[in-house]
Amino acid sequence: LSLFKIQEGRMLTQNKQFSDARQIYEEALAINENLAVAYYFIGNSYSEESEVEYQKSLKTDTLHAGGDEPDYMARAKELLSKAIPMWMRYAELKPESAWMVIHLLKDGLFALDRYPEIEEILKQILKLDEDNIEVIASLSEIYSHRGENVDALELIDSALEQDSTSLIVKLIKMKLQARQEKSSNEFIRGLDDIIHFLVTDERFQIYKNT
Repeated sequence: LSLFKIQEGRMLTQNKQFSDARQIYEEALAINENLAVAYYFIGNSYSEESEVEYQKSLKTDTLHAGGDEPDYMARAKELLSKAIPMWMRYAELKPESAWMVIHLLKDGLFALDRYPEIEEILKQILKLDEDNIEVIASLSEIYSHRGENVDALELIDSALEQDSTSLIVKLIKMKLQARQEKSSNEFIRGLDDIIHFLVTDERFQIYKNT
């Protein structure tokens, strides 16, 4: 029943009935308080409503220089800020599926000038799921952006030890190595490794043949 509520809420969100959708999602949580996906969609509804307000702000900025016009940008940021804890709650309940919200959290926090918070969020997810490769990879990129390349490479190597076939981890490692100006031979070997994996991977062959 709670999942039927989720679908009802999604339809309301598609029709831009955001408040009504969130009420339905809350009803789903009342039926099943551990329904993580409800938090995911509540966050999405806030985010989508924020985008609507943001687009309004772009239009009014070109027409008005001030006055009594509604502050759509402030409203957009307020709504987006409400999405963040919803996505975080989803990641707490389903850390193995945190990849569904990591990019949303990154983009949202960046838009709100709160990007430094993403590191702490990723660390919190790792406490719940210490082998989460996507989170480890994202955290290593943050270290790299701060110039902490040694820590970044150590973290990405630990991810490769857990899953030596992860393309995203391999690509991030290559990017880190390129930033450190590693030898071209090592960089080429990394590319060859990924190419070989794609050529021999059964799922890739099935996809290619469709």
